Amino acid sequence: MLPSNWGDGYRNVWLGITAEDQSRFNQRWPLLQQIPAVVRFISYEPAIGPLCLPKKGPFPDWLISGGESGGGARPTPRTSLQIAVVKVWYRFINSWGSYRNNPLVVEKGMTIEDAKALDNFGKGGGLVDGKLVREFPLPVR
Repeated sequence: MLPSNWGDGYRNVWLGITAEDQSRFNQRWPLLQQIPAVVRFISYEPAIGPLCLPKKGPFPDWLISGGESGGGARPTPRTSLQIAVVKVWYRFINSWGSYRNNPLVVEKGMTIEDAKALDNFGKGGGLVDGKLVREFPLPVR
């Protein structure tokens, strides 16, 4: 579906895929690797299952991750986000999806109200180990 003059890609266009778990990543990432782009990224949203990047690259330039939101949102395993972000230089944690998934509630035993007061970044908060992780890549290709 790329235009006929795509060539090595456009400087102002970043290409990405959604991968909500390992099977979706394994299905879609090999296809994206084959397309020339200034930045290739993974949207690991909603993070509903573990995601491990390959031990050898190429790796995505950017990984956006976040939990599922809404009334029937499934839990976001904290370990899923930690494993996925290790090999990607630029990371963007969008949100935990809901405060019941927030590590301050799940791991620290805080009330949802207390977690909201400390971590009000996005739906369900966005802090990882007390730090807001919202980095943007520079076009490198």
